[in-house]
Amino acid sequence: MRPIAMVAGAGLQPWRSRQEWLAMEQNAAADGAAPGVRPRLARLYHLDALRASMMLMGVFGHAAALDDGSDWFFNGIRGASDLFRMACFFVVAGFFSAMVWLRSDWLGYFRNRLRQLAVPLVAALLLVVPVANWLVWRWHEGPIDFKTFILSGPPYFSAAAMISWHSHMWFLAVLCVYSALVPLLIAVLRLGLVQRMAGWVERQPVVARLWLLAALVGLGQLAMRAAWHGLGLPLLEATPLEFPVKSAFSYLPFFCVGLLAWLRPGIMATLERTAWAPIVAGVVLAGAAYWALSGAAGEKATTLAQLAQAVSWVPRGMLTVFIIAALMRLALYLFQRPSPLLRLGTNMALSFYIFHLPAVYAVALLVQPWLGSTRLVYPLVVLVVPPIMALVHVLLIEPFAPMRLLWTGRTDARTVMEPKQPVLAQ
Repeated sequence: MRPIAMVAGAGLQPWRSRQEWLAMEQNAAADGAAPGVRPRLARLYHLDALRASMMLMGVFGHAAALDDGSDWFFNGIRGASDLFRMACFFVVAGFFSAMVWLRSDWLGYFRNRLRQLAVPLVAALLLVVPVANWLVWRWHEGPIDFKTFILSGPPYFSAAAMISWHSHMWFLAVLCVYSALVPLLIAVLRLGLVQRMAGWVERQPVVARLWLLAALVGLGQLAMRAAWHGLGLPLLEATPLEFPVKSAFSYLPFFCVGLLAWLRPGIMATLERTAWAPIVAGVVLAGAAYWALSGAAGEKATTLAQLAQAVSWVPRGMLTVFIIAALMRLALYLFQRPSPLLRLGTNMALSFYIFHLPAVYAVALLVQPWLGSTRLVYPLVVLVVPPIMALVHVLLIEPFAPMRLLWTGRTDARTVMEPKQPVLAQ
């Protein structure tokens, strides 16, 4: 299976500009396509599945936050989730953002982004996050009724409460900012220096390509961390914007990799078609380097320890890229055609993510008096919440246009199975 299947054209790579997209339309018309029928990409089921999986996996990391941070088991789950889940999401998001931008005019692109990102974000911040924060407070701090909690002013800066104005929706705020910057970012990625560097990576031996890409991303992460500490932190420390802006700096290299993967087919092939041996070797070696540097930093405040902590972001970024490559290769193998389960997961990914956090804490608060230990509450929560969210989506969101718009950013109704569409030429 090719990483990107083309239709209505022969032998062309993914479009790198609107001009090439228009040329494809003209070629399709010349080949006798029906008037008004646009060439399209075959659906990338593996990327749909990967994007949805990263969002659905949020239940494991956020349910682990039921613990107060003293249990190694839950710390391990949160650490593993932080290592790759959102980075992988932003790589795929960057890929699709480039696709939407290059296939739309300015107005169409920003209208699409406002509907699919900004509308669910605002709805969640106004209607879901206050409830989620209240339930999180009740779990960690003790009983309080919702009215008192809201009217007294939620203590968003209480470290013990682990609540904030954005809660788990920070990623959508960051994606809105990235989406607004896509025209600028694509212009930068099209610069001769960047294109020559990407072409140089693509021309290297297969085994070396992923390592070079991972090294560039690791250096990018180090640069972004330095930029944050030098520019962002002095201005935003202890403000409501500190965490979202810090996250925007941290994940920008991964979003740019996604954009570049659309612009350069060889980069996408490197991510999803590298053999398992260099991937596994990369995970082991980059993981060992990250562990060694993090251990050397420890709790010390010496200059050497601080340097080790800073440099550790390079192998950490490399490790994340190797894990993402493994996930992409696995997804490409497992999801090559539509299925009812894939369709459901793709349709409900955003609504699941928006509502899963209050659901996690609501279920935990209900069962904790009987189960007691968080170790017993956790598996029940991760087993019960996904089917509840699926039922909420299928019964209360998908059938109703206003609900679809608010919680998925879509206006179209979708069946569980994807309808067959005509293909102009394969």
